[in-house]
Amino acid sequence: MIQINRRIVSIAGIALFALLTYIIAWSTLFTVSKVVVTGAQQSAMQNLSGVTIGEKLARVEPRAVARKLQEQLWIEGVDVSRNWINGTVTLQITPRKPIGIFAGRFIDKSGTTFDIPGG
Repeated sequence: MIQINRRIVSIAGIALFALLTYIIAWSTLFTVSKVVVTGAQQSAMQNLSGVTIGEKLARVEPRAVARKLQEQLWIEGVDVSRNWINGTVTLQITPRKPIGIFAGRFIDKSGTTFDIPGG
C-alpha cells in the first residue's frame, strides 16, 4: 500500500514538473511583450539584440544577448534583464565615452578605438 502511494506521488510529481516546464518554455503565458532600451536608440538596439516581441521569455538568454550587443565596439557595457510578470526585456546600454580621436576614430580611456553609429 505504501509503495503504491509512493508511486502515485512520484508520477504526480513528474507530471507537475512536465506541466510547469511546458508552461514556462512553450506556452504563450510567458512571452516577450515589450523591449525597453536605455542609453541608446530603441529600434537599433532591439534589432541588434535579436530579441523579438512574442518570443518565449525562457528562450531569451541575457548573457548571450549582452555578448551580441557588446560586439559593437562603441558599447562599453550591457545589462539585460527579463521581467517574468509583465514580459518586459530591458537592455541597459552603457556607451563608451570618447576622450580623443586617433587615426580618424574615437578613443576611450582604456585605449579602445571605436566609431559612433551615425556619427
